Amino acid sequence: MSICFHHINRTFVSYTCVGVFLLVLFCPHAASAQKKASSPPKQKKVTESGYEIMRKVDEQSRKFKTHQLDVHMVIQDVSQRERERYFTQKKKIKNSITNSIIQFYRPSSVKGTGLLSVKDDKTSRSQQWVYLPALKSLRQLSTSDKGKSFMGSDFSNEDIAGRRLDQDSHKLVKSDKKYHYITSTPKGKDDPYSKMDIKVNRRIHVITKIVFYDRKGKKLKSLVSKKIKKIKGIYMIVFSVMNNQKTKGKTTLSINSINLGLKLSDNEVGIRGLKD
Repeated sequence: MSICFHHINRTFVSYTCVGVFLLVLFCPHAASAQKKASSPPKQKKVTESGYEIMRKVDEQSRKFKTHQLDVHMVIQDVSQRERERYFTQKKKIKNSITNSIIQFYRPSSVKGTGLLSVKDDKTSRSQQWVYLPALKSLRQLSTSDKGKSFMGSDFSNEDIAGRRLDQDSHKLVKSDKKYHYITSTPKGKDDPYSKMDIKVNRRIHVITKIVFYDRKGKKLKSLVSKKIKKIKGIYMIVFSVMNNQKTKGKTTLSINSINLGLKLSDNEVGIRGLKD
């Protein structure tokens, strides 16, 4: 969630620097001649755009087309009272479509409850369905439902599903030695967020922090990646915390097990899998 951009420009710069170095070292008078000759135009430092940086993040997260996670979620309110939830997440990427299915298995009060998210990068369409086993009810979520709390947590239903790369415009604000700082602005007028400030680790192309702002531009909540692991050549966030500035509560997500590249049928990550 990597490509080497502007490869031709960087190659040209490297070649030019090496050529000048050898010329001065083995032919001293060439240095003075170099000064008299008209200086070649300086190469401008290539800066990646916000979109290119976020595309690297997206590609890093999509190297494996399937995965299955076992997740422990802890919801803490302002009085520090806690509720625990355990669920599995199965995900499959097929062409431009990503299916993600979440199913709770503990505690018994939420066992069997499921959320199916389907994203189509080609059509820029996202759909979600929730299944309630006690009522044997399957309901498709409306646009407004996607911004609501996911199972009483500080994550929204759409947060859990994940955003599409082209769902937002991405502007690089600044960079330092370790991080890129990007502001992503939703393109849709009905999006629950006005913008997101994103911090990206430059070396491993993983998001380390997101600050979400509500439609009025006020800080709503922040997601911090507390622990990142390298598994089968990719970097994955295995422990994260969402702090809610509005409710003063927080939700933690801990990944207990990860299975990458497993075989998943379309049914397992579809409506039929949601009801099983």
